Amino acid sequence: MCARSRCSRSCVLLFLGYFAYLLIGAAVFQALELKEESELKARVWRMKAQFLNISSTSPAARQALEELVEQ
Repeated sequence: MCARSRCSRSCVLLFLGYFAYLLIGAAVFQALELKEESELKARVWRMKAQFLNISSTSPAARQALEELVEQ
């Protein structure tokens, strides 16, 4: 009975350690990639605005294009 309890405790500790490892890894990854992601999003939004300004002449055409892209 005691050996079984010890095994289940060690399994729980192993699971908690693994979960903590995953959380720390996710936090490190997010910290490293946050600046690059923000810059990439800003660049994509600028490219979208440039494309919409060049390619569509009327607000109705621009709205139709945006709806098509969102689908």
